[in-house]
Amino acid sequence: MDAKEEDLGTDLFNFLVLEAREDLSNTLDGVEDHMMTQFQARESTITKSLTEDLNNTTNQISSAQHARSRDVIREIVEKCEELEREVSKQFTFWEDQDYNGQ
Repeated sequence: MDAKEEDLGTDLFNFLVLEAREDLSNTLDGVEDHMMTQFQARESTITKSLTEDLNNTTNQISSAQHARSRDVIREIVEKCEELEREVSKQFTFWEDQDYNGQ
């Protein structure tokens, strides 16, 4: 490298080396900016997909829980109606026994 510097002269050599270095640095900065933009775009896509997946899963779980809750309430209502019929039947039986003098 020293031989080249002597051939071209120190000022010209420094200019060429520094110019090439600056061009290379600018190119690398451009590549870095491009890569960061690509990473951010992909990160944004991934985040959006994860959020949508979370929302879908949450909605499915919530719907399933609501359906199960409705089934449980329906079963409770049916059992209460059944119990009411049985109790009513038993009271009717007892009333009949009291009226018939038994």
